[in-house]
Amino acid sequence: MESFLHDLSWVLPLRSGMATPVFQAFTWAGYTTFYIILLALGYWMLGKRVFARLAVLVGISALINAFLKDFWQDPRPADAFRLDHAVGESYGMPSGHAQVSLTTWGFLALSVRQTWAWLGAGIMIAGIAFSRLYLGVHDVEDILTGWAVGILVLGGFVWFLRAHDHRWHDLHWSFQLVLLAILHGAAWFFWPGGPSEAFAICALLAGWWLAILADKNFIAFQPRSEWWARGLSGLIGIAGLFALSAAWGKAAAAIGLGDIAAGYARTLIIALYIGAIAPPLFQLMRLAEKKPEAAA
Repeated sequence: MESFLHDLSWVLPLRSGMATPVFQAFTWAGYTTFYIILLALGYWMLGKRVFARLAVLVGISALINAFLKDFWQDPRPADAFRLDHAVGESYGMPSGHAQVSLTTWGFLALSVRQTWAWLGAGIMIAGIAFSRLYLGVHDVEDILTGWAVGILVLGGFVWFLRAHDHRWHDLHWSFQLVLLAILHGAAWFFWPGGPSEAFAICALLAGWWLAILADKNFIAFQPRSEWWARGLSGLIGIAGLFALSAAWGKAAAAIGLGDIAAGYARTLIIALYIGAIAPPLFQLMRLAEKKPEAAA
């Protein structure tokens, strides 16, 4: 059993020039850039309610994963196995790719409830998880633990939506702010080993909270029914997103912000851009409507 959980020697014979780009593509679909694009396009083109919830779920799942990594401090497989060097010096268990992909695609499949959605979710969850083994940055134990934590996070989130979502929305914004402040304080003061760059994940939750408040009270964003309008808004929005991210990177370097502060501000700005800046611009360009989405 120990050999099965930790030995990656069986992966080496599976590698080939044709397979490697496929699994590199799957693994890219588990990194931050992909999730930002997915959340942005989903919010702008498909439905703000589902993807606003998904953004919260992704943030919660990623925060739990980062905490467990730093708490357990389980080393990754030996460098000799690695084909993906973007992981740096981070720890291995649980696999963030396995955990967050399960919560993400599982939630979308539960929201759609169609056979094709379940099939697509299964392909993405399995493909992303196997890509981490193929690229030599996780062992089987990391993947299985990531899936287990992901199931718990997804199950808890869905239970909360069904049983208590209305209670959150019934809270006055000031009480919601207090709860977010408590989360920030806990992440800052009680993180294993001290404050981490993972603190930026809190900015995703704070940014989406501010964006949802702005939409509820002022923006009332709704995609137009025509697919050409949705597609054009997606193209324009993503171009603006990358331009904004590049501009902030230069600004942060010029100001001399530390990694934690720069990462937090970048994530906050991106979340606000997706939910509260781009939507009214789409409305001004008549690529979207001003109409609150009906409550589920």
